Amino acid sequence: MTLNDPTTLESVRVAFDAKNPLALAAALRAAFPVDPDYERIDQWVRFVLFGGAPPQTDRAETLELISSIQETQQRKVDERPLRPRARGHSGVALEFLADESGLPQWTMAFFLNQLTLASVKPSRRYAVVATMRDDGIYILEFIAYYLALGFEHVFIYTNDNRDDSDALLGALAEHGIITVIENDISGFVEPEAKAFGHALNRLADLRDFEWVLFVDSDEYLMPAPEHGFSIDRYVTALEAAHPDGLTAAVLFDWLWFVSDFTLQRASGTLYERFEHARPHWLPKTLVRLAHLDSMRCQHHPEVRQGYRVVDSGLGEVDMTTIWERKTPNYSGGWMSHYWPKSFEEFLVKKARGATLKMEQNFFDRPYDKFFIWNGHAHLETRYPAASSVLTVHHAEINRLRSLPGIAALADRIDEEFRHMVASISGEGMLERLYAQHRTEPGPL
Repeated sequence: MTLNDPTTLESVRVAFDAKNPLALAAALRAAFPVDPDYERIDQWVRFVLFGGAPPQTDRAETLELISSIQETQQRKVDERPLRPRARGHSGVALEFLADESGLPQWTMAFFLNQLTLASVKPSRRYAVVATMRDDGIYILEFIAYYLALGFEHVFIYTNDNRDDSDALLGALAEHGIITVIENDISGFVEPEAKAFGHALNRLADLRDFEWVLFVDSDEYLMPAPEHGFSIDRYVTALEAAHPDGLTAAVLFDWLWFVSDFTLQRASGTLYERFEHARPHWLPKTLVRLAHLDSMRCQHHPEVRQGYRVVDSGLGEVDMTTIWERKTPNYSGGWMSHYWPKSFEEFLVKKARGATLKMEQNFFDRPYDKFFIWNGHAHLETRYPAASSVLTVHHAEINRLRSLPGIAALADRIDEEFRHMVASISGEGMLERLYAQHRTEPGPL
């Protein structure tokens, strides 16, 4: 396997897009001189360009990529479905799609699969790819928020839920609101990395959307006031500022919302409950799929050579310094990150995180993290949501709850949360743990 060069891979893209078999074969030979499939390049060219017989192989990963290419080819032949499929599955065998080593270690089959997926022309604009586990009490709020913001579909990856989330997610999927994908994990690859890799490299339905936001279930994109509560208004401003079409992604820096050490969960949406925040330098990403190479880093993208990444204020980002701490830019919007919430919610999340089977489990946080990664409420730390956001968001929540069976399932999850708190905390345990581990906020 070769250490791939971005310039050489671009020549493969050009030949593929031109459907030039001779040029594609030559470009592949230059790009992948030691690839296991080097001797079958002519077969690969006939397969990907003209739907010929797939190359013979006994490698499981390559067989999976061949299947992906065939499904994408068939999708382009068939009439486009009215909506994405309701359900999907990403087995443990697909962990290689997490693309941990990135572009330098791509096989020819991996790259040709991505080119085939990228050849699907989108007919819609905006989708969300999110990860959830045992987040049942936030499901309706999260999905309604992004639909209200203007996203047309939500793809949710989830695994091993223990709070009745599966029933609610499944019902929403059957109503056509979301696509839910069961994401099996072995413990050696982070669930989010695998989910994002699967979405980019195996999920043909996602290619019907031009712009995709990659987030966790506690992350809520908030455009700046001048863009209104509208993803379309934001992207319109982006395209006006950079009309050359070379913008591949936007980084929205975290605004880390704190709870002032709140003990118990209260009613209301997250932004109604928590109005105070601390700045944080890490971003999450809105990407233009056609210009994206990889989401293996999760927080930021790897984009095609010659394309730009911008911050929320639409200024170009120097990607060579992306992991260096910086002053966050909130001029065009931010990613509201609701990590601490209440101690009660943290306790339940910690208990569930402890059940996640990972080689290194970063989700079973120590109790003191609730306080260290929290903050106090001060006048200068307040970021209230606009009343217009509340109005349209609540209307969308009510619309979802009005769908057959949805309200009952959501209420059952809420009741299950209360039982979970009672079973974990016991008589006075919540208060004792809170007092025992309380400390002052520390650096994020």
